[in-house]
Amino acid sequence: MRSRISAIFCVFAVALLVFPSQAFAQTGPNEANHEPPTGPMVNVVDIEFLGVSGGESNVEVPAFNFFSVGSAGAHLNLATGHINEVVHNPATNKGLWWDIDLKVTVSLNDLDTLTGQPQLPVMLAIDKDVLNQTRWRWTDFHMTLGMRGPDGSFMESDEFDFLFFKDTPPSINTSGHFDNPPMQDEPVAPDNLWWFANNTPGVLPGELAKFWLGIQIPPSKFDPGTGMARFVLREHATVPEPATVALLVSLGMGLLATRRRES
Repeated sequence: MRSRISAIFCVFAVALLVFPSQAFAQTGPNEANHEPPTGPMVNVVDIEFLGVSGGESNVEVPAFNFFSVGSAGAHLNLATGHINEVVHNPATNKGLWWDIDLKVTVSLNDLDTLTGQPQLPVMLAIDKDVLNQTRWRWTDFHMTLGMRGPDGSFMESDEFDFLFFKDTPPSINTSGHFDNPPMQDEPVAPDNLWWFANNTPGVLPGELAKFWLGIQIPPSKFDPGTGMARFVLREHATVPEPATVALLVSLGMGLLATRRRES
């Protein structure tokens, strides 16, 4: 009897991994739970999408919208950029990473007369709707902040450049596909975020994952006199290893066969 119960439990666990159900998705925290920032802030007059690139990824951005402070689409009294991303099948599951290049422009009235750069760090929000049009389930999702080097290469942010994801309010997955909050590489001022599907099914093919990010950009990242700064969001979706999935399915079939022989 005990062996039969164990077999049923293992097969059920395999079924959840291979054929997860959206019914297990959790609801992410609502921004209404967090107070908007107070005090003086630099006036962000525009956030622009510059392009998407990277690896073997086949990603398109069909829409990008900018919402100024006070408009209906702005979150937590922060200027907000809303990105729609569609991720198609790359050549291999290892190619599921890509870069989103963005530009933020602040009011020239907020530039220091001596440095030509903002007098305060610039805070903004990014909403991301990422549609999984690949053939794989995404088990986790990574985001990394960075800049472009002189040669166009990606330069990951570090703990000394003061470009980071804000943790007040925290970045969240608002669609319930991943556990909140994400893991961070630093307890304060993180440059990397990792969302995992430990208690959720992850993102199935055809599903839309939604994220909210707060980002702080230091004055030093702005080109003097222009009020403009460019930054990069590097993204990476992870899928189960084919060998691991095949092993679990094989294990489940073997347990079913054992159960039938014992019946």
